[in-house]
Amino acid sequence: MMDRERAIQRELNGVEAAVVDLLRDGSPRTLDEITEALPGGCFAQVFLTVDRLSREGLLRLRRGERAHDVGLAN
Repeated sequence: MMDRERAIQRELNGVEAAVVDLLRDGSPRTLDEITEALPGGCFAQVFLTVDRLSREGLLRLRRGERAHDVGLAN
């Protein structure tokens, strides 16, 4: 089973679900933008969440001009 399929099949925790919901509009965001958009956002928690979800194939990272952009994987 592919990582993306596994990620979709498992239930997302609160921070994971919040990050995915934030990115559903299709607009990529930086880690800082994601952190600022989440209530009580903690950069370390967002970083670890994005790292985990990108390794599972649910999110994609792209190098932007000044920072990495995070978006939902296709």
